[in-house]
Parts: sequence; C-alpha cells; structure tokens
Amino acid sequence: MGVNFYTAGTYILRAEINTSCGFQYVYKTVYANPSKSAAPSVIYPNPVDDVLFVDLDKIANNQNKTNVTFDVRLCDSQGNVVCQANSKNGVIQFNVSNLHDGVYFVHIYNGSISKPEAHRVIIKH
Repeated sequence: MGVNFYTAGTYILRAEINTSCGFQYVYKTVYANPSKSAAPSVIYPNPVDDVLFVDLDKIANNQNKTNVTFDVRLCDSQGNVVCQANSKNGVIQFNVSNLHDGVYFVHIYNGSISKPEAHRVIIKH
C-alpha cells in the first residue's frame, strides 16, 4: 500500500490494527514535499528511517530511456558516497538504518550524462 501526497506539509498517519486483544493504533509522522508535477516520487520514503527505495523504472520512464545502466549513489552532506548500486531496472534498496540522522543526496547517473539527477533525502530515526 502506498500513499501519495500532492500538497507539501506534515501529516500524521494512523493505522488501526485489529488484534485478539482489541484495536491498536499506530501513528507515524510523515513529511511530504512532492514535486510540482505531483507525480509519485521515484525515491521514497522521505524522510526515511530504515530502507530507502529508488525506482529505476520510473526514472527511465521519466527520462524516456531504455536499456540504460543507472549508477545510483547515496552521498552525505560532505559529498562522500555512503551507498552505491548499479542496475538497469527495478527498485534499488539502500539500508540506511546504520547512518546518522541528517540530509543526504541521491545522485542518479543514467550512463549518457556526466551531471547526475539529484534528490535530497532526510534520514531521521
């Protein structure tokens, strides 16, 4: 299940879970900053606390690229690469649970340009 936010802001999501002991409610604060196009994000969730997903199929579709190997790098605020993966398609997962809270950047190279597509990501545990 996914949730798309089309307006920037802070939201509180509530999940109701029915157990043998009754109902339990789980609350999660979500910070949304969607793009102006209101298209679903290719990098999610943001902020992230455990696993960051990068949807290469959506990126390839947005860039009208086929059969391209993407080089995806997660960099800290000083530009150091903390995670890296290469793939032609699918969804890349970065485990960020061991990284410090802060602002990071996902740089996506599509093989044909030297300047990456960059996305800001917040890691918050």
